[in-house]
Amino acid sequence: MSDELFRREVLQAKQDERLGKIGFRAPRVGWIFFAIGAASTIAILGLLIAGRYTRHERVHGTLVPDSGLIAVSVAGPGVVSRILAHEGDIVVAGQPLVEVSMPQDSVALGETQALVAEQLRVKQQGLQSDLVLHRSLGDMQRHEIQERLRNLHLRAEEKARQAGLQKQRADSADELYQEWLRVESAEVISRYQMLQQRDSVLQHRANQIELEAQRRLLVQQADEATSALAQLEPTLRGQENRTRRDVADVEQSLAENAARAAVTLRARVSGTVTSVLIKPGQAVSAGQTALSLLPHDSELVAELWVPSSAIGFVDAGKPVALRYEAYPYQKFGQQRGRVLSVSRSAAPPDAQSRLLGTAVDAPRYRVEVALERQVMAVYGRNESLKPGMGLEADISVETRRLVEWVFDPLYRLAQDRPAVGSADTDRR
Repeated sequence: MSDELFRREVLQAKQDERLGKIGFRAPRVGWIFFAIGAASTIAILGLLIAGRYTRHERVHGTLVPDSGLIAVSVAGPGVVSRILAHEGDIVVAGQPLVEVSMPQDSVALGETQALVAEQLRVKQQGLQSDLVLHRSLGDMQRHEIQERLRNLHLRAEEKARQAGLQKQRADSADELYQEWLRVESAEVISRYQMLQQRDSVLQHRANQIELEAQRRLLVQQADEATSALAQLEPTLRGQENRTRRDVADVEQSLAENAARAAVTLRARVSGTVTSVLIKPGQAVSAGQTALSLLPHDSELVAELWVPSSAIGFVDAGKPVALRYEAYPYQKFGQQRGRVLSVSRSAAPPDAQSRLLGTAVDAPRYRVEVALERQVMAVYGRNESLKPGMGLEADISVETRRLVEWVFDPLYRLAQDRPAVGSADTDRR
């Protein structure tokens, strides 16, 4: 057996090829497509590994002041008589803003409020006259008692002096009588003279006692006058206070009647009038908003209402892209902001309807966003943003690499398989 691998006939056939050897060469265009494909594959792999994608949640909302927009409402039904502040005006706390008249007429009496006011003014004038009269009478009574008290003191002092003189006369007459008694035995003085002198002493003593009694009576009357003067002050003060209370009641009734006739709406805080929703002569109802106030030192924030399906990754600090309906973003661009706060619980639909004034069919979360700027650049000038402007917002909720987004289903499937296997084991 020969050691050759091929038969001799084959080798001879190979040596007899007339057209030469057959060779296969790749075309040059193929190398170009191969390079393009390889580069594309590398680029796609690089994009998947290094590229990132941010998921956004698109929601709607409005601009509101961070300290709240104050609504000035009408207390009762009436007609707007005057508007004292207009949109853009800066007002201070307590400043009148709107006057609302509330006329009330009666078929029998006509304009009842004017009639009641006239009667109350007549009563007020009568009470004021009574108050002046009481003061005048009180002054007269006070002066009369003081004058009588002064006269009583003068008369009492006069009686005291008279009683003193009468005592001196009685003492002198008694001394003379005692001298006569010592010389009675000498019969120098007759008995008749002695009796006359004794009677004179008794007469002087009686006059002294009477004068002292009169003085005591005058002192008693002076004490009574002093007590009457002391009691007069509280009495006059009580009468004056009662009259003053009556006057105050009438003034209160006048104020209440005037309040029913016309009401002045005043600013509760200092701020800027942002919107006037009424006109002079317009009929208004109780609780209707007349105008709104933007408090001083307050900034606008975006108030967003986010559904529960999008709230999972929304938290403070997340960037937000804002697009205002009044300024189309295709022409004026969009503004940046950051999430300030997220409500802990969802607001029910009825509460949202009261706040927004539109029908809402599902609970949503309230999210506040701080604005990067309080103005919008419009045709080369800055326009101030206004409360109530509608807007559309994109909240950046999650940023991941593209490869994570691509392989996330496989990763989830790998995580779910052990759980499925353990569940099958448990069933067995």
